[in-house]
Amino acid sequence: MKLHEATLSGLDVVLNEADFVGLAFDPVSKVATVTLMTPCLAGTTAPRQRELQLLLHPVTRLAASLRDGHFADATAAVLPVTVEQLPAVVRSFGGQPVYGFSFFDQHDAEMAKWGDRLSLDRRDESCAGAHSLTLFQEGLDRHLDLCLWFDDLEVLDERGMRLHLDDLVADARAWWQAFRAGDHRTTGLGLFPL
Repeated sequence: MKLHEATLSGLDVVLNEADFVGLAFDPVSKVATVTLMTPCLAGTTAPRQRELQLLLHPVTRLAASLRDGHFADATAAVLPVTVEQLPAVVRSFGGQPVYGFSFFDQHDAEMAKWGDRLSLDRRDESCAGAHSLTLFQEGLDRHLDLCLWFDDLEVLDERGMRLHLDDLVADARAWWQAFRAGDHRTTGLGLFPL
């Protein structure tokens, strides 16, 4: 699928305030699976999150910076990480939310902040890597920044069923509109309007 700017901007809305709960990478197939729990309206009064899996392929570069300190601490020690260790590192943060409404094709700005302190930098020059996804995890005493370059993506639900991106984006926009309107279905997730 050709990923247009409007599609990626919509996916930025989907990912905002999602809990980043998992990452898997298969170097043979060059597929990364990013697992997130996203807010959704589900038509019930109970707060709900929806599990999504982003399949990024082919992944042409995977860069990570795991630092032993606060995200803004330029002197924090950089901890080495292997591709095999990265899924456990992501899980060790306990599924912290990602936020900022800008996750796709932000690699230049993000790498300018932490690209000189890499724990891992795996490259595959055989593919283009037309797009990127940047994510992070914040802990009290450590921080993880992550960027994956890829050409295409698919989004699956918790059953492994492919989701239509336009519907997914429309659902996310509806959730944020309801949240801003004070809809009770958006409470209980630890988010508060500004």
